[in-house]
Amino acid sequence: MARQTCRICGNIDGLKHYTVKEMMMGTHDVFDYFQCPSCGCVQISEIPANLGKYYPENYYSYRSKTKNLSYKLRSWIDRQRVLASLRGTSTVGSIVNRYSKPLEYISWIKDIQIDFDSAILDIGCGQGRLLLRMSMGGFTNLTGVDPFIDNDISYYDNIRIHKQDLAEFSDSKHKYDLIMLHHSLEHMPEQDQAFDSISKLLSPVGTALIRIPLADSYAWEHYRENWVQLDPPRHLYLHSRDSLDLLAKKHGFSISKVVYDSAKFQFTGSELYLRDIPLSSDKKTRDIFSKKQLETFENKAAELNNTAKGDQAIFYLKKS
Repeated sequence: MARQTCRICGNIDGLKHYTVKEMMMGTHDVFDYFQCPSCGCVQISEIPANLGKYYPENYYSYRSKTKNLSYKLRSWIDRQRVLASLRGTSTVGSIVNRYSKPLEYISWIKDIQIDFDSAILDIGCGQGRLLLRMSMGGFTNLTGVDPFIDNDISYYDNIRIHKQDLAEFSDSKHKYDLIMLHHSLEHMPEQDQAFDSISKLLSPVGTALIRIPLADSYAWEHYRENWVQLDPPRHLYLHSRDSLDLLAKKHGFSISKVVYDSAKFQFTGSELYLRDIPLSSDKKTRDIFSKKQLETFENKAAELNNTAKGDQAIFYLKKS
């Protein structure tokens, strides 16, 4: 094997290698990863030339998400919920929020200075489920980009999803107030190029919201090759806080806030892999783990989030 270099910080010394199996689809194909002791990033040693093989048509990001998302009543209710959460101006929304499962995206954007007509871009959006939900909540200027969808997609008159590579898309003259990457950065072969593109597309006072799995986490330290979020070979980079901060600063960003949002999946998925059970298996989580075990996993995830050791987090970046 040729001597490796960390593609984030350039370090060549002390790289520790791990042999990891593809377990999401259950192919058991083997890949070599290494962790850089300097910046903490875990990364695949060689990016496969046939990555598309590992994104089949039924890959979860590309399943159709449009069913039941156009009901007028549901859209009106979502709008009230957003008004209550962001502005405190809807009694109906406050009541619904109190008794309903939270609209997940509200927790991500509630502290960002955006309005209903703010330009929002979702990078790696798949079929656009999140953009559709945000449209139902009243947001009107929504764009997505994903190179793996079949064709460009339009929903209604306010959502446009482009089948393009991020670098190609960033040549446009558009600027966005909020750019979101929900578990898409770790799939991108060229990390520096990705940050260059984000910088081009983000308005001077905009916010980049990046959700990623994290290598400086309890789950990685405990499970190593069986950590579910390694997800070889789709996850090419598993950043640490240090490696993401290094990358951000290199491209003129500062991290304004970090919120840990890991869940019990870091345990259920990794425990399945320890048992050599792929995620695609017909076996259900509830059939393998007891109710008490699942509660323990949930409580442990909350504890890890509170101590900055959860296995995923949301990073908010601003231009320096």
